[in-house]
Amino acid sequence: MQLKRPYYDGTTNIEFEPLAFIERLAALVPRPQNNLVIYRGVLAPRSTLRTRVVAYRPQAAPLAERCDAEEDLGSEPPVPAGSADRAQRGYGWADLMRRTFKTEVLMCPVCKGPRRLLAAVFKPDAIRRILSSLKLPTEPLPIAPARPPPGSEWLEFESA
Repeated sequence: MQLKRPYYDGTTNIEFEPLAFIERLAALVPRPQNNLVIYRGVLAPRSTLRTRVVAYRPQAAPLAERCDAEEDLGSEPPVPAGSADRAQRGYGWADLMRRTFKTEVLMCPVCKGPRRLLAAVFKPDAIRRILSSLKLPTEPLPIAPARPPPGSEWLEFESA
């Protein structure tokens, strides 16, 4: 790799071993949950004027009040109860399903009542038995090895 400017000792090029190069690249990746954008002024987190310029989502009606409303797929679906406070932390799985598939996963399509969690299965043997009784595959699909896109040139690293 050729340097933009020579070092003080006159070095103009640097050669890396593949693992040393990856190690240096990995050091540049920020830790998870670190803010990469820092707001100042009115948009700063503790600014007294922030509430005047930043619009938050309104509180949603409870799910029981929304069950009687007709479903309109052309407009933005309503926000379920309890998820308005999630607006600042990100979307929950039900919000993502609603935005992606335009369907309310927490509402029964027949009676329009709220759905509830009956069970969560974590034991691999029980999961296999349930999948086999439903005639679904019990083993995960094989993962194909990574390959470059067709027509592209990729660097080939020799293993040491």
